[in-house]
Amino acid sequence: MGSPSTSSSPERRNGSIWTVPGMRTLAILTMFGFTGYAALLPVAPMWVVEGGAGTSGAGLVNGVMLGATVATQGFILMLLRRLGWRTVLILGMVLMGVPSLATAFSSELWWVLACSVVRGMGFGVLTVCGSAAVAELVEPWRRGAGIGAYGLAVAVPNVLALSLSPWLAETVGFWAVFVVGAAPLLAVPVAARLAADIVAAQRSQSIAEHPASGVGPEAVASATAGFARPPDEPDDTPADDTPADDYDRRPQSPVGSSAVNNGAAFWIGLLVPTLILLSVTLAGGGVMTFLPQMVPSAGLVLAGLLMFTAVAALSRWAVGSLADRHGPTPFVAPLLLASVVGLGLISWSVAGLAADPASGGGVWAATGSLKSEGALVITALLVGAGVLGTGYGALQNLTLVLAFHRVPRRRIGTASAVWNVGFDAGTAGGSIIVGALAAGMAFADTMLVLAVFCAAAVPLAFLTRRRESGADRRRATR
Repeated sequence: MGSPSTSSSPERRNGSIWTVPGMRTLAILTMFGFTGYAALLPVAPMWVVEGGAGTSGAGLVNGVMLGATVATQGFILMLLRRLGWRTVLILGMVLMGVPSLATAFSSELWWVLACSVVRGMGFGVLTVCGSAAVAELVEPWRRGAGIGAYGLAVAVPNVLALSLSPWLAETVGFWAVFVVGAAPLLAVPVAARLAADIVAAQRSQSIAEHPASGVGPEAVASATAGFARPPDEPDDTPADDTPADDYDRRPQSPVGSSAVNNGAAFWIGLLVPTLILLSVTLAGGGVMTFLPQMVPSAGLVLAGLLMFTAVAALSRWAVGSLADRHGPTPFVAPLLLASVVGLGLISWSVAGLAADPASGGGVWAATGSLKSEGALVITALLVGAGVLGTGYGALQNLTLVLAFHRVPRRRIGTASAVWNVGFDAGTAGGSIIVGALAAGMAFADTMLVLAVFCAAAVPLAFLTRRRESGADRRRATR
């Protein structure tokens, strides 16, 4: 892995992250792709309810879609090696866009689930390739900022498409949402451009690491294959007697690297941040899927989703530079606890809003209007959504930084795939769990169940802190 003096110019190191070649292209592709994902996330379950499915069926829609995503993510690295970045990225955009249009043909559960499987396959391509592209384009010591910028590109369509799509479906029609969901098709030419940028970055990295080898045909072919090493690269183990978990004596970031090349320590190092991510995405998946069913007002649903997604976007972007300066670990436990608080506030407010207005229950008068305490309940919902969004967004950035810190450069694709499995399995699990539990308990209680998952992950945050501190102490003694 090239040092700062050899792998990049001072201008590139110190300038805006958006000046890094390929980052703007990645942002454009990401925004188109996630627009297709976010638009249907709350609306596809509404569509099958329109067709007669119950809450369990509604919960299956996103669960099946993200289950297909997780199943696909394990094959993305193989596809990149065999087909190259260009073909895989274009395929992903097509698989996301076409079934969104097809969903409009029927609201029958089986049809929507079939379309969701195909969409999930395309989303699997987008998620693994997107986060891996950041690591390919951006220097290791700036990955916090790079992941923050990528997270902002992910979050902008979530703020707009996810928040507005339920309103669009109710006021204009479901067909309008399905058209918006086809936005990934517009990104096909962008995908080709991004592939060229990634190949150029890989070639530059190969020259920096192996200047004597040049860029002969074999090296270029290796770079274009995706994650394969140049033929003369001697694996990612150190040439001296440096222990495996102290890979690369040169600092990769202000907090260094605790990269491990193989064995149980490698997988444990990836498992810890993935489980932390899983806990908070369970909460996010449940809220994003079922807030339209939990809250009896389209305007309040819009406000709640907008608060959640906007704060998540800002926190995911802002925490990147903090992670580069101070390391990711000090922030993990407080953000998990914040997520627990946010879910508690949402639970309390949903319980009040769920009471039957006709009976004058909860915050409602018998006339159906809000009582004086209704403003407090609505405020609690919005504050809870914002607090949960803070943990949800920031922990996405921090856990990905932790995952990349755990692996040598040639295993970045593996780290990206594992992290994305945690993200999408959590989002799918939240949808399925809340849908199944809601058949036998109140939505407010399901939010408390999700809070328990977040609280259970707090000890893992301290385990991560100890692992990082140990790696830093070993580097300090050299």
